[in-house]
Order: sequence, then C-alpha cells, then structure tokens
Amino acid sequence: MRTMIALGALLGCLSFSSYSQENITEQCVEKILDLLNTPQSKFEKLPQEAKDKILAITEDITNLTFPKIDQTYILDKVQDAKLKKGFKKALDAMEDFFYITDYFAKLEGDVLVEMLESGKDDLVQLAQNGELDHDTIVKVLSDRMKARNIELVTVETTLSSQAFKEKLRQGAIIDRGFSATSDHGIYSHLVQQDMTYDLIASEVGGDYKVVMDFLGSEESADVWGKMYDSFASNLTHPEWFKKTILRPFLNLTLNFEKILKPIV
Repeated sequence: MRTMIALGALLGCLSFSSYSQENITEQCVEKILDLLNTPQSKFEKLPQEAKDKILAITEDITNLTFPKIDQTYILDKVQDAKLKKGFKKALDAMEDFFYITDYFAKLEGDVLVEMLESGKDDLVQLAQNGELDHDTIVKVLSDRMKARNIELVTVETTLSSQAFKEKLRQGAIIDRGFSATSDHGIYSHLVQQDMTYDLIASEVGGDYKVVMDFLGSEESADVWGKMYDSFASNLTHPEWFKKTILRPFLNLTLNFEKILKPIV
C-alpha cells in the first residue's frame, strides 16, 4: 500500500492570473513536447502521428474552462492535518491546466506504448495512427491501480450510502450501475481516482489505505460526493468530466462508449 507511483506534473508551478490563455497553452504544449521527446524515454519511440495527436489534445484541453471547485466542505471534513494537505493538493490539481494536461498526455502515452508492444497487428496499426483502444485504456488504468495495491471494485447497481462507503474502503470504483453509453460512464470514477489518489496519499506516507479508509468512513460524510460525484460543472462531476474531456478531446468517445463484455 505504501509504494507510490511517481507523480506527474509539479503543481502550482504557474499562477493562471499571471498568464494569458495563449501563454498557458504555449507552456503546456511545450512541456508535453519535452515529455514526448525525452531521450530514451518510453514515449520517445511513439510514432510522430501519435505524438501530434497528444499535442493537439493538450492544446484543446487548455482551451477549456475549468470552473473553480468549492473546496470548503471537503477540507472542513478532513480533520487530519496531513490528509487535509493531500486533499488540498488533489483539489488544486483538478483545476490546474498544467497537471491535467500532463496527466492525460501520460495516460494516452502509456496506452499507445502498451498497444505498440502488444504484438497484435490491429492494435499496432491503431497506435501508429494515434488511436486509443478501449480494452487497453482499461488495462492501463487497472494496472496502475494494481501497482498501488488497490483492488478494482465493481458497483452493479444503486447502493445505500453505507454500502457504497464499504466499496470505497475496498478500492477503486468501476461503476457498472451505469451503461457504457451513459453520460456518467463506467470508468469516469476510475480516471478521477487515478488522477488524484497519488496526490492525496503523498501527504500520508504513500498509504492509499488511509485515503480509502477516510473516504469510506462516516467521518468523511459526503466528501466523495462533493469531490468525485457532484453536479458542479468541473472535474468533480462525472457527466461533465466525460462530456467535456473524455468525449470530445481524448479520442475516448467511441471506445469508452462501446458496449462490451465486462472487463473487470
């Protein structure tokens, strides 16, 4: 539980108020370009067309508006000082262009590398064109959770608050209470958790169990709902998240919306 996956971007490296949108886009794209061309990195070998698509998506994301998250309720419920610092770091990241573009570029890159190394002609061809495969996306996200020793937990239907909290204590959520074609999606929470759990756990010695135990506790009240399942127009709202990022920009639209046999 205490083995941390390396964190992505440095948070708070620039103040949005000090930079125009054009500056933000330019610096995000420059940062991702450096990431993709780092000598002897796993991303350096990606085909140029795949790199170009990742860079285009980076630019698209920086042209979005990320409404501020109301952090007050969430942070008020976290009494432990170290854990509160972790939640603060994660909440800030969820509205930080630099972190968000870094996260999704690395997710896409990992998926494309996995496809190229699969030895399957159809996946290799897709990767050559910068296209993402549904099963490989899920595999990469699942493997990341397994590397953290976090179990994948499937929710099949609507649960009581107490029953859902028990699921949160067990691991990362695969929400099959929704269809693959729904606005909510099956894997939206998995992406949210993958995006934020490292940041929260970084302040409590890399112990993911502390994070999951808190989210599944009575003490946390509705922290999960406010941070991962809200109705606000930002990354805390699965429907907004899928509609605004997963669907139009990340080439996850058709892949994530395919109705497939259960994968996990």
